[in-house]
Amino acid sequence: MLANHDGASRAAREQVSWQLEVGTMLGDALMQAMRQYAELNMGMLRATLEQGNLAARQLVVAQDARQFLSLSAAQVQPGVLRGLDYGYYLATIIAGLQSGVVRICAVVPDTASERGPARFADPDGWMAAFSSLKALTESAFRFPADTARAVRLALNLDTPAWETGKLRIAYTGPGR
Repeated sequence: MLANHDGASRAAREQVSWQLEVGTMLGDALMQAMRQYAELNMGMLRATLEQGNLAARQLVVAQDARQFLSLSAAQVQPGVLRGLDYGYYLATIIAGLQSGVVRICAVVPDTASERGPARFADPDGWMAAFSSLKALTESAFRFPADTARAVRLALNLDTPAWETGKLRIAYTGPGR
């Protein structure tokens, strides 16, 4: 009986360590992609603000409507090119994330088979891996919205506590 307990305990520890290893590797790949995405957005914001400032200065000194319209039309092409560049770099970031996840999924079965029984042959191993991946992707998709909400809440200090939603503190004292 004790041998069965030790074997089950060892198998559970190996399963948890494997899930943590896969989660860590996927989290690292996701965080690297998020960092690149943030850098892309900050660079795009800076370029857009600089270009907008330059365009506004040129439009202010326009002497007549014809010059104003020609200067306005000249600003369309750089804006379109900036948008296309943004799409290209965003697609590159997403493709890099996808290749990282595929690489992790290709490496994990090899390392799992070297350390012990193949975990992907076990249906519970598949379910655990998918549930970890699902939780990771759900948190990644919620991250921008949660961050934006936290910023809104941080900037709007006049918001009453009962209107802050999920982040409110439950208070059951007198008067409520």
